[in-house]
Amino acid sequence: MKYLILLALVPSLADASVKVFNKSNAQVGIFSDVKTGYGLQATKVSGKAYLSTVGGVQEQSSTSGDLAVADCGKTLISDGEDTWRLPDISADSALGCRFTFVVGATSTAVGLKIRPKTEGEQILIMTNNYGDDVSADLQGESVTLEAVKNDGVHAFWAPVAGVNGTWVDLN
Repeated sequence: MKYLILLALVPSLADASVKVFNKSNAQVGIFSDVKTGYGLQATKVSGKAYLSTVGGVQEQSSTSGDLAVADCGKTLISDGEDTWRLPDISADSALGCRFTFVVGATSTAVGLKIRPKTEGEQILIMTNNYGDDVSADLQGESVTLEAVKNDGVHAFWAPVAGVNGTWVDLN
């Protein structure tokens, strides 16, 4: 009887395995248990697990432009008048994705601008309509946004780590 129970457990262990890939999409291995350590968080984005740092050193960038799911977890720091376009989440491809935006230099114009990828996406609380951009222009103003919902028609980003400073709905 003990052998029968052992044989019954083997298939269930095989089904509980997780394939792990590095950022170059090369498979690192197959594991039955994955735990994050201090300073890491695990998030699920489109059925894939992503590990990102928390409270540790974040990858920073000052190059504005279109963001991709592969950029999730970055801290984006403006160095003048910069515009970042969030990744498209209309097909659940970025749910759980987070970005932190920081105004790195005070600007006399628009400063740092964040734009949804499509007209069907909205930055909740900070805007009053789909497709609206937000901006800030004073050094140190910051916000962390997370892709939180896609109802099949509209998709939403939400400020999840506080809105620091004055952010303006541009539309």
